[in-house]
Amino acid sequence: MTTISASQPPARQHPPAWAVLFAMPLVLFSVLTMLAASLAGMGLIISVSATRDQVHRAALPPGGSVAVAATDAGVKIEAGPAGQVSVEDWVQVRSLTRALARQALSVYSESTITPTDGGVRIEVRGQRAPDPFETKVDHQVTIRMPAASGLKLSGGAGAADIHDLTGPIDVELGAGAVRLLNVTVTSVDRVFASAGAVDVENAAIEAGTLDISTGSGAIRVKLPRGTNATYDVSSANGAIFVKPETGSPIALSGSDRSTRGILGAGGTSVVRLRASSGAIDLEVG
Repeated sequence: MTTISASQPPARQHPPAWAVLFAMPLVLFSVLTMLAASLAGMGLIISVSATRDQVHRAALPPGGSVAVAATDAGVKIEAGPAGQVSVEDWVQVRSLTRALARQALSVYSESTITPTDGGVRIEVRGQRAPDPFETKVDHQVTIRMPAASGLKLSGGAGAADIHDLTGPIDVELGAGAVRLLNVTVTSVDRVFASAGAVDVENAAIEAGTLDISTGSGAIRVKLPRGTNATYDVSSANGAIFVKPETGSPIALSGSDRSTRGILGAGGTSVVRLRASSGAIDLEVG
């Protein structure tokens, strides 16, 4: 006689309590991450926007200058009508609902313009605090001022885009790129960026000094044909390239490198470029 005995199924094994406790936060985090991604994706499709566009103006007396203090905000500064300074502050915020968009918009402070004894002072502020409900934001600040008036711009963080000015320029930023386009140097134009690149395009050096320095950031200067000036370029840690209108180009690499020379016929105008950590490119033509 053959005897068949049925085997008992193995006892069900339960994970230890510590493993369950350890896994629960990971599962919760994954679910929340997926939910946030889904909401963000939906927000890009069904989000609505809230927009604020405000313009403030002030008269600028003859000989007056413009002082701009930018806090965590980028600015565009360009030539405008004589005797007047304006600041246009445009910001658009997108969120899941109109109420949430308006709430997110409210954290952006409005730019101000105030007459002073020496001219006009403008304060530009960025976002006061992050808003978790915004899905996209676009903030643009444009300042228009008389081309020949002096400009002093200071800020902790934020890019600066400066166009078509002929008066003295003094820029000092903690972090952010600086761009000068079609400016005319007639006295001393100074730019310092602690952490950020500086780009100068088509600057006319008529007299005085173009003085640019960075703590950590590249410097690129392109001057028009016919520029007459001397140059003084140095970088503690970064390559140096000089391409004059005529003559042989200069290329230096390594640490603590510097070069001096003449652009065109030379003269009393000076192009001085300094970088603690960053490449320098000077080109004419």
